[in-house]
Amino acid sequence: MAAAARHHGFDTVGITRPDSIPLAPERLRQFLAEGAHGDMEWLATTAARRGDPRVLWPQARSVIILGLNYGPDTDPLAILSKRDR
Repeated sequence: MAAAARHHGFDTVGITRPDSIPLAPERLRQFLAEGAHGDMEWLATTAARRGDPRVLWPQARSVIILGLNYGPDTDPLAILSKRDR
């Protein structure tokens, strides 16, 4: 599966149980209560399913996580060492 994910351009892949982060719902509630989501109101309106994937799919036994690095190829902070710019 990892090889297939990389073949399709993903940088990382992981598999875990849907209940592998038991504190996720509470941490998300706190994050939202602190207003850390800014103007991403969709995050607040979909909090239940984001805190626990079993809300959407009660029968789910595994969660596949794919990651894609969309950062630049160079260090964006390198320019800070060039004081003339």
